[in-house]
Amino acid sequence: MMFYTILAYIIQTKVKVGSPPRDYNLLIDTGSEISWIACSSCDTCPRTSGLGVKLSFYDSGNSTTATSISCSTRGCECTRTNRCGFTLSYMDGSSTTGYLVSDVWHLDTFLSTSSTFSSSAPIIFGCSTSELGNLVMTDNAIDGIIGFDRRSLSIISQLSSRRISPKVFSHCLKGESGINAGGGILVLGEILNPSMVYTPLVPSKGLYHVHLQNISVDGKLLHIDPAVFETSEDRGTIFDSGTTLIHLVAEAYDSVISAEDTAQWCVLLLRKTPSLTVLGDIALRDKSIVYDLAHQRIGWADHDCSLPVNVSMSSGIDQVMNVRVVLFHILESMLCIYLFWW
Repeated sequence: MMFYTILAYIIQTKVKVGSPPRDYNLLIDTGSEISWIACSSCDTCPRTSGLGVKLSFYDSGNSTTATSISCSTRGCECTRTNRCGFTLSYMDGSSTTGYLVSDVWHLDTFLSTSSTFSSSAPIIFGCSTSELGNLVMTDNAIDGIIGFDRRSLSIISQLSSRRISPKVFSHCLKGESGINAGGGILVLGEILNPSMVYTPLVPSKGLYHVHLQNISVDGKLLHIDPAVFETSEDRGTIFDSGTTLIHLVAEAYDSVISAEDTAQWCVLLLRKTPSLTVLGDIALRDKSIVYDLAHQRIGWADHDCSLPVNVSMSSGIDQVMNVRVVLFHILESMLCIYLFWW
């Protein structure tokens, strides 16, 4: 996950947590495992937000369904108060620390275009007691993060293990520019699109790593050595909804920039070191993206995300949450990049 103050494009959804349930606005992050919400005891967490949302703070003492996670749990960092602690660091240098709790998350179940009912499940997540870096900036302040990566504590893994949802989720983010633009849908289920193209996920990775082969600009295939995209411990290509821009490895970035007259384009790219290519929100807009963990693949298809989508119900009950996209300053002209997969 990575935040930028120069261009804020925050994909967030509202969830209800606890008993009685309380609303929290959480950033949807496919690059994070552990979901977390700012604790009421956090003294470094921002109290106001430039995103136009009212910040809420989680207090386990106010929920009758909250339970603590034992220090003996595998992977716990035992705190001085005998809680199961956690520390999370992000690519932009920001970090958060706190302790893990379990509480009920309430979700709306989608049955048809006009019928829903509410279901709930206990979810392990973090209660953040300290935030550092960009997380404390009021410009992009939010209640927390909902993690959707491939590891065991992500929200999709926990829900699917309890048979609350299939082991697949999808999103479609509107691509309009302007202060009032944005929106879309996040579905715990598979968006169906006849133009959907799937590529396999790289095995044994927590993030959504794919094999990127090459890049074309304005229909012209660039001369980039495929070796720069090879996956290793700190290399490869990932889909990350928690990152705003597109991050390209240095060799690919230089080829893209030299391929076009950048004076005539708004190039929403960053030159990335070390060698990790990140497909952030800019690359994901007006596309149906399917994260199919059951079949270890990811799907991609163009779609006008202001229109309805068809969702598969065959893998189990599909949960639906409304995605609110808070879009600030996006320049109108963008460099079109097409990605080719093995």
